[in-house]
Amino acid sequence: MSNHVEQAEQFFAQSWFRKAAQELQLALETDPENMETRYFLSQCLAKMQHYDAAVQELETVVQQQPDLALARYLLAQMHYEYYLWLLRTGPEKSLERIRQAGATIKIALQLDSETPEHWGLLGIIHMEEGNCLPDTSQSVDLREFFFGKQFAKHNKKQQTCWDDALHAAERGLALEPNHHQCTQLKAAVLQKLGRVQAAESILVKYNLARKMAGDDPDPESHSRLGWFALEAGKRTEALKHFQIALDGDPTLEEVRRAVSETIKRNYWFYRLFSRSCKPGQVMMVLFFVFAYVGQTIPAIPEWVLGGSLMCAIAIAALPWIFIWVMRFKPAERKYLCVSDMVSANYLVASLLCVAIIATISIRIPIEGKETPPFIFAALGSFPLMPVAVMLAHPSGRRRCCIATYTFFIAGLAAIGATLLAILDVLPPWLGASAVVIGYLAVGLVVLGALVSYWIGFEGATVPIQTRK
Repeated sequence: MSNHVEQAEQFFAQSWFRKAAQELQLALETDPENMETRYFLSQCLAKMQHYDAAVQELETVVQQQPDLALARYLLAQMHYEYYLWLLRTGPEKSLERIRQAGATIKIALQLDSETPEHWGLLGIIHMEEGNCLPDTSQSVDLREFFFGKQFAKHNKKQQTCWDDALHAAERGLALEPNHHQCTQLKAAVLQKLGRVQAAESILVKYNLARKMAGDDPDPESHSRLGWFALEAGKRTEALKHFQIALDGDPTLEEVRRAVSETIKRNYWFYRLFSRSCKPGQVMMVLFFVFAYVGQTIPAIPEWVLGGSLMCAIAIAALPWIFIWVMRFKPAERKYLCVSDMVSANYLVASLLCVAIIATISIRIPIEGKETPPFIFAALGSFPLMPVAVMLAHPSGRRRCCIATYTFFIAGLAAIGATLLAILDVLPPWLGASAVVIGYLAVGLVVLGALVSYWIGFEGATVPIQTRK
């Protein structure tokens, strides 16, 4: 192993991906056909979200060793990671990328069909291809909405993709009966098809086999079993599975979200009115439909239509309100995700801003002032939104960054409020400039407060590189 590769490993461990990539490029100058070094470089590029360059590096490996199934497998895996990134940043290109991954893994299977990982990746690609079909993502199956997936009618393209995924999982399991990836894939596909009991049976057998072999419990299996139990109304059993999953991997954000959902469903009010439960979903849709259709019926008073719309909005916001309440219970707070707390705090702060602006605008008129009172209310209340985002983060670099951003927003608000408050004592030639700067500060404060949610949410879900 060269010194450049050793340095790259140290940089990679410290999340200095750019420096690691530079060291690996130096190593490839002396040994351009080293497959391991080039693969390592592709991983660094992927960490920096330079997926085109990462794919290009692995395509070079394929060109150097066209008959090596592992090279094709790694390239297909990179196409799949690229697809997952595109789902968040450019969904319109994601289907093309997942199809490229499928074509690549099929070539790998032609070279080596005895490796279960190849079949597992092929099955995952087929399932994702079915999930992102354009004609299914834009339609709603009312039977599935009201009665569950087992009553839904899937279109033929989607059904074909999921059948292919199931076939690939079974081929992988035929090679290795307790293969983790293929087992999870088969359970996921069966769940998609509404065959929840079959999926649950597979995971129970898999966990039993792991226990008999002396292996630790599998967090992913217990997480999925927990969701099955939660959807079936077995909250105690669901919580047990989720806690086992968290004991195995405390970093699982989805499991933490599942535990908080289980705790919330212990309250009958939440089970009846939350949008995450079936009764709440049905009521939210009916309230929205009534508020929309009722406008064409003159006999229905406006306050009834407004109340119906407010009820629908309250049902949609109820999960975040419960998360905000859970923050004040130490036994429940430890299960909350940072991203969930950001959303809950931001919602409460937004509602508080609206309440302050409405109260000041109506109850406290400022006599003799040209500036509307709600402008001062906005400047005083909107900084609460980045403050709410900051309070959701634990101590550390992210919280310091958000705190700095919050002080900047608060400073803008203070400057704007001061300029607009002293207009009467300023000379006319200076007053015009003060009005422009003051209202510009108002706009920047409101925009900055709204952007703080995006900054806080991305900081909660995307790792921050410690050095460029």
